[in-house]
Amino acid sequence: MKRAIAVTFILLLAWTAAAEPLHLVLLHSNDSHGTLLAPDAGNTPGDTGGIARVATVIRQTREENPGNVLVLHAGDVLSRGDALTQVYRGRLNFQLMQQIGYDVFTPGNGDFYGGVDRLMACRRATSIDFIKADAKLKSNGRTLLPPYIVKKVDGVRIAILGLGVVRGHLPSAAPLNLLDSIETAKRYVPKLRKKADIVIVLSHLGLKTDQLLAAQVPGIDLIVGGHSHNELFEPLRLTGPGGRAVTVAQAGNLDCFVGRLDLHLDKSKEGVRIERVEGRLIAMDATVTPDPRTMNTLQGKLKRIAEPASAKLESLKPAA
Repeated sequence: MKRAIAVTFILLLAWTAAAEPLHLVLLHSNDSHGTLLAPDAGNTPGDTGGIARVATVIRQTREENPGNVLVLHAGDVLSRGDALTQVYRGRLNFQLMQQIGYDVFTPGNGDFYGGVDRLMACRRATSIDFIKADAKLKSNGRTLLPPYIVKKVDGVRIAILGLGVVRGHLPSAAPLNLLDSIETAKRYVPKLRKKADIVIVLSHLGLKTDQLLAAQVPGIDLIVGGHSHNELFEPLRLTGPGGRAVTVAQAGNLDCFVGRLDLHLDKSKEGVRIERVEGRLIAMDATVTPDPRTMNTLQGKLKRIAEPASAKLESLKPAA
């Protein structure tokens, strides 16, 4: 009896040493389209969105999961936009995104509408990692941005590859050579599998192309997408080449939702294995209190742009 108990105990110790459970959280946004403010700038019932609500969710998630959170944005921050986005030419958007905790961004088609120089000025205004593999500069043949980034989260190496649509017929794309995104992924993903435990494509290609990526490119674990504005309340669970499970997520648009993916992993001497992925969308509605620090920043910036306009209107009044 004692021998049987001892053997069971040894086997339990061996199993514990062989597989260490890990839990990582990915938060993701896409297609914000310059909407820093909620449609109703007050906090009245029914208003939705706004970067201050996103800030609250990111802060709370990081507090609940210290050291285990990665925050991604799948493009279209600069296109359209409210007054703050237009006046500050998008730099404020990225500065706030950095302040509230975004880690990695890949540009969408709308981020190029103001020209490559504007996008690169936004990059210089922040420490967020900008990545994109499928666009090269005609002037030197180099990728416009680093094609990928490898992040270490709680000891897990996560490779993130940036891909996305650019409207090649527009003058803003003139400095660029645009590459086929799926063929680009086929070149990079095998290299990233050697560098990382998990491979993510951060995509501004749209859901249909994301599904093609999953079906045609071996080695992808997750695709965090944008461009087609799909509200995937439950992520798609697809099977890629070789039978690898591929999870595809997207979070609508205009920051009405923040996506959350919970990655449950097993870590052993053989490496890291994804046991399961849970996903959902978190509504940025009146149940989420806007982050006070972010609101103070927004209100201060609004005041700055309102004062010159008010002074100009005052100067146009006829003399008494």
